[in-house]
Amino acid sequence: MRPEEMSAAIVRNLAAKTGRALDEWIDLAGREGPATRRQRVEWLKAVHGLGHGQAEQIAWRIDRPPGEVPPTDEQLIEAQYTGPKASLRPIYERLAEAIRALGPDAAAEARQTYVSLVRRRQFGLIAASTRTRIDLGLRLPGVAPVGRLQPAGSFGSGQVTHRVGLGSPGEVDAEVVGWLRAAYEARG
Repeated sequence: MRPEEMSAAIVRNLAAKTGRALDEWIDLAGREGPATRRQRVEWLKAVHGLGHGQAEQIAWRIDRPPGEVPPTDEQLIEAQYTGPKASLRPIYERLAEAIRALGPDAAAEARQTYVSLVRRRQFGLIAASTRTRIDLGLRLPGVAPVGRLQPAGSFGSGQVTHRVGLGSPGEVDAEVVGWLRAAYEARG
């Protein structure tokens, strides 16, 4: 499910799951909740028992300018690979091609600063870490680091166990695609 579809599903199911429609939550949180978006999210979760996704959808709508629409995946990706990091876009495109080849249920879901790789659940991520390197994070529990496949350390969302630094499209080779496939298949 793409981020836009996930957001729509959360909003669509809000009344059935919480007893209040989106407009009611926005009114309540705007009237009684804390001042900042982050505080509102925590308040909605702690005081009203909402899930993180539900709380984020409500808090985001309180603070957004009227008529603002969330950015599309392509807009988020474009923003990640402009300016000093524009030269990294061909590496990203090579990875995106490899991800599409994994199967119809492999998805690349753009976030503000990275792209999450998902098959039911996250199996990896792509981030333009420096001006000269993209890091591919992979969830490969039980796999020993070797060569370019390094421990993730503090990189990633806590879901990734390994990291591969990529400085050119040619580095997205059979070895990297093999690791990508292993992480994807482990989420099947």
